[in-house]
Amino acid sequence: MVEAARRVTGKDIPARYAPRRPGDPPESYASSALAEKLLGWKPVYSDINTLIGSTWNVYQKYSSPGVL
Repeated sequence: MVEAARRVTGKDIPARYAPRRPGDPPESYASSALAEKLLGWKPVYSDINTLIGSTWNVYQKYSSPGVL
């Protein structure tokens, strides 16, 4: 995730890798299957580069000057 964000934003995003803390899950997954089943909703974007890129564009558009 961090590498994808660095690649898409062109920013040197600092990261500190450390052992898991108590309560941290060993892995994390996301799925839109339940939203599709219950609501008939399907995501428009599904690849990580597009997801990060679209979010980055919104932040750039609406953030205060000098924040990013």
